[in-house]
Amino acid sequence: MTAPNRIVIFAAGDSDAEWLSNQVSGREESGFAVELVVSYSGQLDDKHLSRADAIVVDSSLGSETTQHLLYELMMRQSSLPIILCIDADQEGEFPDAVRQGAQDFIIKGSDSAEIIQRVFLHALDRAQILRATQEAEERVRAIIENISDGILIVDEADTILFANPACELILNRQLIELLGAPLELEIPKAADATVEIQHTPDSSIVASLRWVPIRWEGRDVRLYTIRDVSVEFEIREQLQKTKDEAERLAALKTSFLANMSHELRMPLASMIGFAQLIEEGIDHEEYKEFAGMIVEGGNKLLETINSILELTRLDAQTVEMRKQLISLENSANEVVNSLRPLLDEKTITVQITVEGIDTITADPLIIRRIFNNLIGNAIKFTKNGSITISFVGTDDAVRCEISDSGIGIDPEFLPHVFDEFAQESTGRGRTHGGTGLGLTITQRLVSALSGSIEVSSKKGRGSTFTLVFPRLASQE
Repeated sequence: MTAPNRIVIFAAGDSDAEWLSNQVSGREESGFAVELVVSYSGQLDDKHLSRADAIVVDSSLGSETTQHLLYELMMRQSSLPIILCIDADQEGEFPDAVRQGAQDFIIKGSDSAEIIQRVFLHALDRAQILRATQEAEERVRAIIENISDGILIVDEADTILFANPACELILNRQLIELLGAPLELEIPKAADATVEIQHTPDSSIVASLRWVPIRWEGRDVRLYTIRDVSVEFEIREQLQKTKDEAERLAALKTSFLANMSHELRMPLASMIGFAQLIEEGIDHEEYKEFAGMIVEGGNKLLETINSILELTRLDAQTVEMRKQLISLENSANEVVNSLRPLLDEKTITVQITVEGIDTITADPLIIRRIFNNLIGNAIKFTKNGSITISFVGTDDAVRCEISDSGIGIDPEFLPHVFDEFAQESTGRGRTHGGTGLGLTITQRLVSALSGSIEVSSKKGRGSTFTLVFPRLASQE
């Protein structure tokens, strides 16, 4: 059974509280019981309040003492319901009782037990609502006063009605100066904007300002939230400057490489041509060998320069593409046939399979360049074994896998295979030649066709390059 609500009665004496005690005790099933009758003599004891769920102040204390007690109870605690019990002829003696804390009245000798019960019930309900409201207000106030964002409430005349402590730092003004003062900020029309707040003639901060219209104490006002974003703003500016500088340097590098490649390629081609003429025009075997070495070294250097120039063009996105319908199987066959001399030097079998549609709309020269790099590498790094080229097509894309049974790629180097100038074997222990740009260029060419490329490999067991080409990629 639920314990009854405890009622503490403050009266001049026990006999003055007898009528109300009898009314309450006569209806114990209603959930109320008189816990204590306090003969109040001017001193309020907190232990009496701790035993109460509701308080009754009896007018037998006299008008002045009753009003004093009401006021003291209201100031001491605000959560317990307070009810004033008066005689019928005293209704005009307590005009300020409600403002002093009384929630309702009981007319002594007149109100029935049912009315008294209803008064207590309503008083307890109101007290519970009041407690919930006060707790919510306290939580909201605690949050507002402790957050780092400034909170302002401003009326239609731009007068500050409320400001939280964070506003002191953000606006560089004390709270006492802010309340009732005009809002000295240039308010943007947008509800979310960045403003500069001047602290002194030589210093200012950048703040993010947001506002929304609300109702405040029956008035239409605006609620502002202000956050100091000076650090974030400075970081963004530095990042933008760094980005701009990086883009400038990248453009400078691209321009430099393009110009240098052109400047080197022309005289180098002449040197190779003259070395070839010398090689063909003399009979001295040693000099002929020297000329042949010049031609061979020059061709390797020219290949490196051409690769750098091609990579530069790809970075600058100046590669022009011719769109046409092509068969990936036919392109792969053409590349394999062009590399036949290299295949004949080794014991390698090449198998090409097609499942579904293998045609895409793309630049045939770019496709052949991609296949030439990947199939050429497969031959280069496979001494004997097999190379498998498979195409699986759907309505949207064609998937291509180029697998070999060669030396494979070390797991530590695998994440870097597409990096510029990256090579697994370097220095004097280098086992295979090359510029380290072939796969980088291949990746850029695949991206230019809106495709993707991935690699998987196991050291000593071969590698697989997987490409996916959208069927209409170059039409975008």
